[in-house]
Amino acid sequence: MMGVHAIQHMYDLRGDTMAEKQSVTGNAVETYRLGNTTIEICGDDIVQTQEEINDIIREMHRIAWKFIVANRDKAE
Repeated sequence: MMGVHAIQHMYDLRGDTMAEKQSVTGNAVETYRLGNTTIEICGDDIVQTQEEINDIIREMHRIAWKFIVANRDKAE
């Protein structure tokens, strides 16, 4: 899973105002700027081994199968 660090918002009666930028605690692998907003994608949780990839695929299959079983009668 990739981590996302965002700038914290503080809410007041007139709407939200931007707070000071939080420091990134992870390994920022990509940075995007959208107007005045900076989005930093951290790669600390990027899978490294084939075993980790296989674990993620198995988890995706498990979740998808639960959805298929729960909804197969609704399709008919």
